[in-house]
Amino acid sequence: MKETDTSASKTDDFNAATLLTKTMIGTTWRMFLPTVGLTLLGLWLDDRTGLRPKLTLMGIVIGVIVAAVLVFLQIAKIKRQESNK
Repeated sequence: MKETDTSASKTDDFNAATLLTKTMIGTTWRMFLPTVGLTLLGLWLDDRTGLRPKLTLMGIVIGVIVAAVLVFLQIAKIKRQESNK
């Protein structure tokens, strides 16, 4: 009986580590892509239009807002999943 408990515990630990890794990866892309992507888009548009640094700053601000909303939605989803267990 002791071996079964140890095996189940290892499986639970592995599942928890896998879930944590997936959550961290999900959070990272939600923060990274909008912020960096819109900043780079702002830089590119500034080069094209000569409005430096207005569009870059707008890209940063909008990117941070989009990232915050995406992370908030991810947290809300995790909370819903936890409450359903």
